[in-house]
Amino acid sequence: MKTKTHILAALLLAAMGCAVQAADTTLLSDDFNDGTLDPAKWTIIKATGSGSGFDESSAGNSLTESGGSMNITQAASDAGGAYKTALLSVNDLGQIVVERRTKVHYAATNVTMAEGLVTEAGGGLLSWGYFNYSSGSLYGFGGRYDTRVAGVWDAWFDETITYDPTTGQGSYSLNGEAPVAITGAVMPAGTTNVYLRGGAYGWNTSHTKQFDSFQVSQAGLASNEVILAVQSDQGAPVPALGNSVHIIGSSVTCSVANVVAADTQHLCTGWTGIGSVPASGTATSVVFTITEESSITWNWQTEYWLEAETNGQGQVDGGNTWFAEGSTATLVATPDAGWYFAGWSGDATGIGDAAVTMDSPKSVMAEFILQTGITNITVQQIEGSRNVQVSYNLAGTNQMIVGLAIYKNGTNINASSFSGDIGMIDVGTNKVITWNAAADWNLNAADLTFVLESEDGLPLYRPYEPGLWAIPKTHITTDYYSTTDGEDGDVQAGMEWPSPRFTDNGDGTVTDNMTGLQWGKTASYTSWYSSMSACENLSLGGHDDWRLPNVRELRSIFSDFSRQSPVVEPGMFSISSSTYFWTSTRWEYSMGYGYAISSGFGYTVPRSLGTTYGYLPVRSSSTGPVEIPKTGQSSSWDASRTTEDGDLQLGQAWPTPRFTDHGDGTATDNLTGLMWHTAYIGRYSWASALTTCNNLTTGGHGDWRLPNINELETLVDYGEKYPAPTLPAGHPFTGFPIGTTTYTWSSSTPSGTGYGYVINFYDGHIDAVSKGTGYYVMACRGGTEYLQDFGYPASAVAALTQTGQTNSYHVADDGDLQTGTEEPTPRWTENPSLLQVTDNQTGLTWLKMPPTQTKYSWFSAMSYAESYSYGGYSDWRMPNIRELESLVAYGQTVPALPDGHLFQNITNEYYWSSTTFFPDSNRAHALYMGYGRRTSINKSDAGAALMILVRGSSGVVPKTGQTYSFVTGDDGYYAGGNWGAAVADRFADHGNGLVSDKLTGLAWFKDPSIVAPDKMHWADALDTCGAINYAGFNDWRMPNQKELESLIDWGRWNAALPPGHPFENIHASYGIGDYYWSSTTYAHSTDRAQAIEFATGDLKQPIKTNADSYVWPVRGGN
Repeated sequence: MKTKTHILAALLLAAMGCAVQAADTTLLSDDFNDGTLDPAKWTIIKATGSGSGFDESSAGNSLTESGGSMNITQAASDAGGAYKTALLSVNDLGQIVVERRTKVHYAATNVTMAEGLVTEAGGGLLSWGYFNYSSGSLYGFGGRYDTRVAGVWDAWFDETITYDPTTGQGSYSLNGEAPVAITGAVMPAGTTNVYLRGGAYGWNTSHTKQFDSFQVSQAGLASNEVILAVQSDQGAPVPALGNSVHIIGSSVTCSVANVVAADTQHLCTGWTGIGSVPASGTATSVVFTITEESSITWNWQTEYWLEAETNGQGQVDGGNTWFAEGSTATLVATPDAGWYFAGWSGDATGIGDAAVTMDSPKSVMAEFILQTGITNITVQQIEGSRNVQVSYNLAGTNQMIVGLAIYKNGTNINASSFSGDIGMIDVGTNKVITWNAAADWNLNAADLTFVLESEDGLPLYRPYEPGLWAIPKTHITTDYYSTTDGEDGDVQAGMEWPSPRFTDNGDGTVTDNMTGLQWGKTASYTSWYSSMSACENLSLGGHDDWRLPNVRELRSIFSDFSRQSPVVEPGMFSISSSTYFWTSTRWEYSMGYGYAISSGFGYTVPRSLGTTYGYLPVRSSSTGPVEIPKTGQSSSWDASRTTEDGDLQLGQAWPTPRFTDHGDGTATDNLTGLMWHTAYIGRYSWASALTTCNNLTTGGHGDWRLPNINELETLVDYGEKYPAPTLPAGHPFTGFPIGTTTYTWSSSTPSGTGYGYVINFYDGHIDAVSKGTGYYVMACRGGTEYLQDFGYPASAVAALTQTGQTNSYHVADDGDLQTGTEEPTPRWTENPSLLQVTDNQTGLTWLKMPPTQTKYSWFSAMSYAESYSYGGYSDWRMPNIRELESLVAYGQTVPALPDGHLFQNITNEYYWSSTTFFPDSNRAHALYMGYGRRTSINKSDAGAALMILVRGSSGVVPKTGQTYSFVTGDDGYYAGGNWGAAVADRFADHGNGLVSDKLTGLAWFKDPSIVAPDKMHWADALDTCGAINYAGFNDWRMPNQKELESLIDWGRWNAALPPGHPFENIHASYGIGDYYWSSTTYAHSTDRAQAIEFATGDLKQPIKTNADSYVWPVRGGN
C-alpha cells in the first residue's frame, strides 16, 4: 500500500519541530483472501441509469470474491453488479483516503463504471469512475466531469482517491503519478457516517473490474490541536470559511471586511461565538486564545440601493439611498407646475405612491408629462367670405381632442360646419379651425363667443354625460367617512329620479315614472317555476301580458339604498320588507338556480329554483328616462316557456363595440358613458379603496373615484359564467381576478351599517361585507376621452409567471431579475379526501399522485386519461405541454417542482403531454420531471412515459396554438388556454422596430438582428441586451425561458411562431439547429443555460461558454 497522506496541520507541526504526530484511522480494510465477501464490510447492490445511479434495494449481477480479489462483471442494462461498503465512522475535518489495487478489462466501447462517496442519508460527496466512450479516445479514470487521466486497461495498477470534507475537493492518482482534481461537495456539518459504492453498467458481460486490496482511512488531529469552525454568508473571513486547526493556547485573530458594491452592500454586524470565541460582539475583528473546540459565525445585514430617476419635470422623495433587505421603501412623485405624474416604470408600477420591496437592488423612473393645453387663441373673419378662422397653438407632449363651440348670448348655436385642425390634434403651433357660417352669417358678431373646448390644459373632460343607459342615483346621501372623499354619499353620481317616482294606477298596478315599466302592486310567494307560471297566466289592470321581471328590471325598483327593509319607497308596494324576490334571469353556471333580489338590502344572489320566495309581475318594456339595457343572457332552458330572460332578451341593446379602449390605461363604456380604469388596481379595505381611486391620475385625469353600486353593476354580463368573470365579452380590463370570490368594492353603504356593497364577478351577485376586509378595486370617472396610440409594453391578457429560478449566475439573468408575476400564497390548495391539488397560480386542478405508475405509449395513455373517473369527476385529461410545464420550478431539480408542492409519487421520469410534436406528428411532447427538461418521444413506444392528470381550464396558461386533433382528448381536441385577443390582433407593430405582444404584455424587437446579429456566449448575450438603448428605452434584457417560449405556437413549425406575427429575420429554418439563449440557467448543470429553437420550439441546454446561440431582447413584464 502507498504511504498515507496526512492533513496539512500535521505537516506544519512537523515542520515546526513539534513531537506530536497526527494519527490516521483505518475505516475499512480487505485483502479479499477469504473466498467469500465479508457481509460486515460489503453489500451487493445494483448499478442502474447508464452508470450514474444505483439501486440499493436489490442486488445486481456478477459481484463475487474469489482468487484473492473482488470481481465485478457488467450485465444487462440497469442490472449491473455493484458494491456498497458498511457505514464508515468519520468526522467532518480529516482527509479521507481510499487506496486500492485495481484491474479493469473491457471488450467493447461504452464502458461506464461509476463510484462515489456518500453520506448515510444518501447525499453525494465525491464521484469518480472509469469510462470508455464510443469514440475510443475519451477514456480515462477520475471524476466524470473533471479532468481525467489516461486509463490503464488489462493490468493491475495502484490508485489513490482523496477527499477533503472541509472543502469538498478530491483527487485521483494512478500508479503514484501526479493527481488530478475532482470537484465534490463539502461534507455537511455533524456528519458521522459515510459509505462508498461503485459498480458496472453496460451491455457486454465481458467488461470486468477487480480489486485485490481495498483500504479506507481518515487523518486525525494531534493531541495538542483543536478545531475552529468559521461560518459566514458573505465576505472573505480570516481564517477562511470552514474548519481550521490551531494549537491549544495559541492566539487567534478572526476578521472580516464589509462587502460594498455599486448597488448592494453587506455590512458585518458582528459575530456569535462558541467555545473560546467570546459569545458575541459588534466589531469586524476579534482576538482570543483558543483552548477548546470553538466556532465563530459572522453576522451580516444586507442593504440594497434604490435608484430613483425622473423623466420630465418633477421630484421623487424617498429614493437614492440604501435600504435594509426586506424593508419597504415608499416613493412619492411630485410634478412641477404645468406637468402631471404619468406613472412609475422599472421596479415600480402604478400612478400613486410606490411601495418598493427591497429584496434586491431596485431602480425606478418617475414619468412626468407636460400638460397639453391651448394658447394664443385668435379669431378673425376671412375677407370676402362667410368663413371665420380660429387660430391657436397646442403646447405639451400628448395629442389632444380639440373641439370648437360657438355661443350666442350664452346659448350654444350647435354650429357644425368646421374644417381644419379640429378633433385629434398633435401638439404644435399655427393650428387653424375654419367655420363656414353659411346662414348664420347674419348673426351679430358681437353676440358670438368662440370657445375651444379644453379644461386646465388637460384633455377634454366634461362632467357625467349619460350614454345610452342613464344610470340612476342610488339615493345615498349620508357621508359615513367624513375624513375620506369619494364615497357614494359625497359624489351622488347618476341621474336624478323623477318626482314622483311611482304612480299608483288605482287598479292594483303601479307605473315607474323613471323606467316606464308597469308593476303589479301586491307580491305573492312561491317557487320560481310557479312564479313564472303565475305571471304568465295573470290578468290584472286590463292586461294579460304580465311576466316575471329580469334581474335588471327588478333591481330598478329595489334600488333606494338610502333605505333598508325595504329598499323601495314605502307604501307603494304590498311586499314583505325583508325577503328575496324572483327574477326571470337564470344563473348561467347552473340552470337549477335563478337570480333573486332581497327587498331588505337589495342583495342579488343566485338561489335554488325550488325555494319559496316572493314575486312581483311586470309588463311592457322600459321606455322612460332610464331605458334599462339587456342583461346579456341569451340562453333558454325550457322549451315550454317563452318569458324567461333568455327568451325575451328585453332592454336597450348594447352598442358595438361595447367599450372603446383608449390605450392609455382607460376605456369608455359606450353603453353608459362612464370611463373605467382598465388595469387591475389591487385589494384594499373600503376606506383605502376610496383613497386609492382618488389618487389615481391615469390618462392624465385626476377625478377617478370608486364606482357606486349602480355603476359597478352595469359591468355585469348575466350571460357569462365561471371560470370567466361575469364581464361583457371583449371587455378591456386586464389583470382581472379569476375565481369564485372576486368581491369588488363599490362606494355605496347599506343604510345604517358598517358594511359596504360589493359585487362578486364570479356570478354577478351583490352583497355587503365588512369595510375592514381587503377586496378588489375598480375605478371610474364620467365623460369621454380621446384615443391614444397603443402603448408598449401592453397590459397583459395572460401575464407570465416567474420561472422559479432564484439563484443568480450573472447580472440581469433570470435569478437576478426574477421577472414575472409572483406565485400566490398559498400556491396550492389540497382536497385531502379526493387526493386532488389545485394550483392557485393557474386555477388548474391536478391529481395529487399519478393514477398509475405504469408507463404507457402515448396512445394508451390518452385512452387511459379519457376514460379515467375519480372523486366524482369524469373530465380528467392529459395536460397539454404548457399546462404540464406550468408545474415546473426551473430553479429546482430532482424533482423540478416548486418548494412546498403537495404532489406525491412524482418520480424523475418522463411524463406525457397531450401536445403533438411538429413536424413529426408520430411524436408527442413529454417532460422529464427530474430536471424540467422537455423532449419529444415516439407516440407508439410502449412503456415510454408516465402520466399525471388534470382537469379544469386556465386563463393564465396560454393556448399552445395546436388545433388539429389526432385522438380524442389530445391538445387539439380541447385547445385549452387563453390567446387573449384574436390571433390576428395579438401583436401590435409600432412602426419603430418594436412589437408589443398583447397576450403577455412584453415588447420585442421586430428584427432582433439589428442589435444582435451574431451568435454569442451566454454572458455576452446578457450584457449585450443590458447595454441596448433603443426607441427611447434602456431597460432591455434577455428573456427568461417562459418569456421566450411564450412566442411558440406548438401547432406550427418552420417557423413555430403564431400566424400573422410581424417578426422578421428570425432564425427558424427546420434542420439548421439555430437556438436563442434564455436568461434561465439549467439547474441540473449550472454551466449550461436553456435555449429555444424557433423552427419546432425545441429546447436544449448549451454550455454557456459556447458562442452557439442568438439572442432576442425583450422589455416589460411584471
